[in-house]
Amino acid sequence: MKKYIIWSPPFQPDSGGVTILHKLCHMLNEHGQNAFIWPWDNNFEIFNTNGKYNTPLAKREMLPDAIVIYPEIAVGNPLHANHVVRWILNVPGVIGGDGVFGKNDMIYYYSKAFTEGREEDKFLQIIEIYGDLFRNYNMERSGSCFVRRKGKNRKIVHDLNDSVEIVNTTPSPALVNLFNKRKYFYSYDTATFLSLQAAMCGCISIIVPMDGICLNEWIEMSPTRKYGIAYGEENIDHAIRTMHKVKPNLESVENRSIKQLEDFIIKTQENAKYREKESLFIPHRKQEEKEIRNIVSIIIPVFNKVEYTKKCIDAIYANTQYRNFEIIIVDNASTDGTDQYLRELEKERANIRIIHNEENFGFAKANNQAAEIAKGEYLLLLNNNTEVQKGWLEPLLNVLNADPDVATVGSKMLFPDGTIQHAGVIVFDDQKLPDPLVARHIYYGQSKFLAEANIPKEYQILTAACLLIRKNIYEKAGGFDEGYWNGYEDVDLCFNIQKMGKKLVYQPQSIVIHHESKSGSERFSKVSRNIERLHSKWLGKIIPDFIIMKDGALQKTKTNKILPYKMPSRRIMEQTDISASTNKFVSIILLTYNALEYTKKCIKSIREQTQYPYEIIFVDNGSTDGTKRYLRNLIQKHTNFKLIANKTNKGFAVGNNQGVRQAKGEYVMILNNDVLVSDGWLESMVNSLERDEKIGMVGPLTNYISGRQRVAKIPYNDENGFLEFAGQVREANKNKLTPRRRIAGFAVLMRKSLYEEVSGLDESYGTGNYEDDDLCLKVQEKGHAIMVDESTFIHHYGSRTFKSNKINYKKSLTEKGARFKEKWQEVDYEELLELKNPLESVHSKLLEKGTEYLSCGNIKKGIKNFEEILKTNPINQDALFGLALSARQKNDNETALKHLKKLLQLNPNHAGAYNLSGMISFETGNLENAKKLFATAIEKDPKFVEAQRNFGEVLLALEDYDTGVQTFMVILENHPDDVLTLIRVAQLYIEVGQMTEATPYLEKAKQLEPNNSQVVELIEFMSKEGNIEMNSLQTEDREEKQVEKDSRLENATNQLTEGNIEQANLLFSEVLSENPQSEDALFGLALCARQQKDNESALRHLNRLIKINPNCADAYNLSGMISFETGDFESSKMLFIAAIEKDHKFIEAQRNYGEVLLALEDYENGVKAFTAILEKHPEDVPSLLRMAQLYAEVGKNNEAGRYAAKVLEYDSENSLAKEICNNSPLKDTEYH
Repeated sequence: MKKYIIWSPPFQPDSGGVTILHKLCHMLNEHGQNAFIWPWDNNFEIFNTNGKYNTPLAKREMLPDAIVIYPEIAVGNPLHANHVVRWILNVPGVIGGDGVFGKNDMIYYYSKAFTEGREEDKFLQIIEIYGDLFRNYNMERSGSCFVRRKGKNRKIVHDLNDSVEIVNTTPSPALVNLFNKRKYFYSYDTATFLSLQAAMCGCISIIVPMDGICLNEWIEMSPTRKYGIAYGEENIDHAIRTMHKVKPNLESVENRSIKQLEDFIIKTQENAKYREKESLFIPHRKQEEKEIRNIVSIIIPVFNKVEYTKKCIDAIYANTQYRNFEIIIVDNASTDGTDQYLRELEKERANIRIIHNEENFGFAKANNQAAEIAKGEYLLLLNNNTEVQKGWLEPLLNVLNADPDVATVGSKMLFPDGTIQHAGVIVFDDQKLPDPLVARHIYYGQSKFLAEANIPKEYQILTAACLLIRKNIYEKAGGFDEGYWNGYEDVDLCFNIQKMGKKLVYQPQSIVIHHESKSGSERFSKVSRNIERLHSKWLGKIIPDFIIMKDGALQKTKTNKILPYKMPSRRIMEQTDISASTNKFVSIILLTYNALEYTKKCIKSIREQTQYPYEIIFVDNGSTDGTKRYLRNLIQKHTNFKLIANKTNKGFAVGNNQGVRQAKGEYVMILNNDVLVSDGWLESMVNSLERDEKIGMVGPLTNYISGRQRVAKIPYNDENGFLEFAGQVREANKNKLTPRRRIAGFAVLMRKSLYEEVSGLDESYGTGNYEDDDLCLKVQEKGHAIMVDESTFIHHYGSRTFKSNKINYKKSLTEKGARFKEKWQEVDYEELLELKNPLESVHSKLLEKGTEYLSCGNIKKGIKNFEEILKTNPINQDALFGLALSARQKNDNETALKHLKKLLQLNPNHAGAYNLSGMISFETGNLENAKKLFATAIEKDPKFVEAQRNFGEVLLALEDYDTGVQTFMVILENHPDDVLTLIRVAQLYIEVGQMTEATPYLEKAKQLEPNNSQVVELIEFMSKEGNIEMNSLQTEDREEKQVEKDSRLENATNQLTEGNIEQANLLFSEVLSENPQSEDALFGLALCARQQKDNESALRHLNRLIKINPNCADAYNLSGMISFETGDFESSKMLFIAAIEKDHKFIEAQRNYGEVLLALEDYENGVKAFTAILEKHPEDVPSLLRMAQLYAEVGKNNEAGRYAAKVLEYDSENSLAKEICNNSPLKDTEYH
């Protein structure tokens, strides 16, 4: 009898699938078999098992003769087993796996629920009842509990009042207790065993039904569902009546599973014997070919830097779904603990082999050593200072499996900060350097979102930091030339491959983080020798892609070999062991109902213009014009095409929902059959969707549609003209992504998970119209944005299904419009279409208002406006910058930097973001980093004066005084009226006692801004120092102050004091009209507005005042009072602090600061604030009275009485102080 090996994750009591995998091993051993567990990640050292089960771990020597049992999550045959059994515990792809199995694999299903409608006869259903644990203890019940698990994306429909969500589903006394105390249990996972466990505890168990699955279908999927569970609330009576039958039924199923297991043992053993006999007739050579087919040998040379090697290995196992790989590590005599780590690793991981060199043989020889012993058909060359990202390997494999003309494929390599390190390598003839043959990375340091860097391309050179290559090609090229030393080996290899006439492809879907140049100084020790060798071998044989002329001009060569790469469509999803081993592709749902002519055009267009991996799922709604026959023939030829053939027209919504349910891709594209697509359309739309996780839907521009996606004036007349125009649109609108309230359903890209979360298209709309608007509103309800990729233009013939089938389009619009209005009564349809209040206009107003709020210190309202913008446009750069500014005003630098980081990922040329990052670095003492960031800001925008001033400041802080002063002088050469720089230069002269030199700068500043408080303060300072040359300025200052004492201002102030608000407002407005810089008039208007409870106008005046005089303490204080009254305590706190900083003697602001601390429940510091005031101003009655109140509030009447008595010394009639005194026990002895 052959042994059994069950490939499984470690035991997890809250995972039903993992539990029964381990129980299967236990039951096989209980039935006299030899069964073992194999850790799915090959990690034998850290692997949990259930102590109650007999589940020993397997050994590698068992593999050749064992029957290996894989759950459906396994991709391919990771253990290279000769005898394979697939146990389908869920629909492949739902949790993992791809559903692609070997032709000789035996397939057993857990239940009918996972057969996907196929007639199957092999079932093995093992259950774990936990009958002793889950019992009814007849407790008093109330409320409900619920679980989501696999239904986590479904809409919550039950009453959440007094409802507890179950997160930890591990069988435990706590879970039993919950089931015994709650009356109802709701499950959004239609297949969880928790429903039965709840029923065993007497809890009424309700499955929230799935659309399209009726009660009988649901019960038929598993015999455990007959009793004790309600499928929908209308079925509750059945659940209550049959609850007592749950446990007996489960025991019956358990007995049946024993018979199934006995049958399983017989059939799997017989099958293994049969396959062994059959293999006797297969030549040994073919057996070897099968063994190496599609194995990837990952080769990693290392020299020290063990910390990076560990990260590299961990990332491979964490992020590689495709498990058919081995790792060969070559240690070049490391001395830092690498050797010990690798020896331990080799014991832990069965698919790792180590080569230990006694000296450092270099990069080239190390790779060649590993390639010689590699078992794989493919070699994956990988640096040890890399961290592969999720889904990295499969896109590389897809290219090699789809296109035999491609020899090697390279990844997109990113620096840890998300910028590009490698997106292909260009060959230059640099006449300026000069170097006639030099290789340089393209897009180096630019954003990972750069559109051009996200398109597959052919290059002459790819980096070997992460490179997949066919082993036979590597050998034919002679491997790496060992005459190079840690550099240029990959360039040389690529040139050799090119000489064979093979393609080298850059695949941006594969992403790897690269900690570049972590190999130590040896890497660069022989650069000159390497260049000489490269020139001697290839100069004159390789034609550069570009020439850099002596004057720096760039010239493209006629034979430039950089080309967009198109993977042959017919091979994209070939059904091999690795097909669809990642779901990182698009499932195009193409609905057809006659109109065959247009369907053919559409399919031809997709196949010719699409490079991004895709599948097409055709849903035919009962065509009668030959469409169905045409599609059936088509799917025979293309393995990435599928057909769902409906007998009748089920309508647009039903048909698309059917298609999405069958989709295997991470993304789904709802696409009309009467469209034509253009080059790069799908890549661009996927890149747009991936720009931010909050983007829920993306649509293109087109020629024929309702709403704002339509391009009005179309210059072309035929299909060739369309392609040319689409190319022009792509170039003109590169990277342009704009928000919409809705997009039309003729071409919509979404994540499949979100489509399912919103329950897809509403099928009540029938044949078509308005269901796309409905879908958009549901997506927005889930907090996702809707965007249009304005660089993608799709031609739409328009309503061809309606026309071809003579459907009354206007009548359909009317009927479906009524249904839409009934469902979405609050929606203004004109606004949805953006015929009024377009988002662009709304966002502009919100941004303006948010900026205004921020500048006058109302941070809370500013943040609210910026966040409102990001709800419908999560990549709005101005809103992100606004949030960064808001966070900085709150002294939350961490949050500010988070927003700035995201902003720079979206736009690496945003000078403001670099400048603000520099200011934060400056304030936190990281001067060198600040200097670098300010320099970058200036590089991005040479006219950015603020960044230039900041650069000058950081140079001064770094004690580079000459360059710092020179920076300010250069600013004045270009901007002689820049007041802040004039003031700063004057300050610098004053600091070194050169008053005469400071004078002309102050005079110029005074002319430009007569009321600038900094200028006035410097004048007063110089006057005190006895500088006679300032007399003229002082005279001017006195004269202007005299002007400010205008009788109208005095009159206005009097009117305000007497409560004549309108008259005061009029007088202040008159003064302001004559002198727009009048601070008194602005402050007076703010006071008037506040008296009228018009805080918005008050803040507007205060904001203007602060712009005129950034040191106006009164303005900050009044702004803080408004924020305090509106409940924005954090903003008011910051404003009171600013007021105190501007005027250290401003007692009112100090008192207000104390009050806001108390409101924020920071009582200790609030009391300290008032105590500090009284230390300097012991006679300040409001502070004395406040202290008396505070002590009285906490019952400390003695202390309260002392402060109250002090108040009465200055204000003998103060009623509150008298009341506090009267309540004090010391009143008779101390107060009189």
